[in-house]
Amino acid sequence: MSAQSVTTAQVRAAYIGKPAHWLDEQVGAEFDQWLAAHDAEVLREAATEMDATTWSLNPANPIELAYINCTRIDAQELRHRADRIERNTQSRVPVKQEDETKECP
Repeated sequence: MSAQSVTTAQVRAAYIGKPAHWLDEQVGAEFDQWLAAHDAEVLREAATEMDATTWSLNPANPIELAYINCTRIDAQELRHRADRIERNTQSRVPVKQEDETKECP
């Protein structure tokens, strides 16, 4: 018996729901925005944990100090990635279209 992973595309399709309807693009964009926010949150949590481990260390030699500095740089890079994910997602969020049907006066 083999384990099979669920892909993001499969989860996105399940979130939208089938059969396809006129909201697919909007609902899909909402899912993409949620997923990006989740990914950014996970990256920030990892960065916070990395920082916490380095602040509790007291380096006894230059190698340990280099490890601490590299880990702090890695944590900073995770935060930058989280920022980029959020920025890119916000720039791709579609504007909701108003209903084109109008009632006659």
